Amino acid sequence: MSGLRNIRTFATSEEAQIAAGFLRAHGVGAALPDHNSLTMMPHYQIALGGFRVLVPDAQVARAKELLTEARTPASQSGPEPACAQCGARDFKAVRIRHWLTSIALLVGLGAFFPIIRKTDKLECAVCGARITRDEYFAMETQ
Repeated sequence: MSGLRNIRTFATSEEAQIAAGFLRAHGVGAALPDHNSLTMMPHYQIALGGFRVLVPDAQVARAKELLTEARTPASQSGPEPACAQCGARDFKAVRIRHWLTSIALLVGLGAFFPIIRKTDKLECAVCGARITRDEYFAMETQ
């Protein structure tokens, strides 16, 4: 592996493969030396530090420039959607606890397991106002 340098380490295989594919599409020879071993033995990820993307020494500057360019968003059509009540721009997914399922598990297993399901609603992280994802994307495109 002489002549190759690690330019970035990723937590997941998918991220590393996307980055390597992006670099290859732009003429940079990228290698994923740990991909097979970490995919087959995921517990090694902690020891090895994740999925490394290696490029030839001569292409390190170009590869770093491409990955930095890929991380910066293209021009957005407008500002992020804001909450109608408070104006905040921080939304999080709404989760619903199904207590009936939990009670059935409590009776069946003798333990309490709250089952949480993700919905299509988003909640303002500041004031708690709820909107649907469709409303969020409609605000985003305006």
